[in-house]
Amino acid sequence: MIFLICNNEIAGITDVYLESELPTGYKCIEGPNLLPYEVYWDGEAVLPKPPQPSLEHYWDSTTNTWQLPQLITIPQIKVENWDKLILLLDSSPEWGRVYAAAEKTLKANTAFTTLLTTLTNLRKVETLIFAIAKLREAMTGISGVGDFTSEEIASINQKLTDCGFELQLS
Repeated sequence: MIFLICNNEIAGITDVYLESELPTGYKCIEGPNLLPYEVYWDGEAVLPKPPQPSLEHYWDSTTNTWQLPQLITIPQIKVENWDKLILLLDSSPEWGRVYAAAEKTLKANTAFTTLLTTLTNLRKVETLIFAIAKLREAMTGISGVGDFTSEEIASINQKLTDCGFELQLS
């Protein structure tokens, strides 16, 4: 098989040696009786490509070797699941404690309302942080209610984690 070489690449094939009839920049090189995709030009000769190791491999003409594509790692984007958080909080003991506090003082009720609005409508983490801080402040000032216990904080933190929030109470 006769291969036409131009610009240091295989440009075609022919059955006839055409050296004198070729356009400028082309040359004829004899090579194996294979199709152009089965061979490569190494700068001096047309050689058969080695067997492709797997379907994932591609031919790299700059190195004349089979290569595996570089895997691109796409960073995971955290998406907060507000609906799941509402479901997890809805019937939890922590929610009951917060609701009880909201019935006792205006300050706790205002903070609870802000928390509800944030969970159902606003869905902004910054506002959630503010609402929780204000709610805890109000709960601390209510006799018989107080701030969350360490077990309740751990439970809330787990709910936040399960719903994709990076926020953690301390």
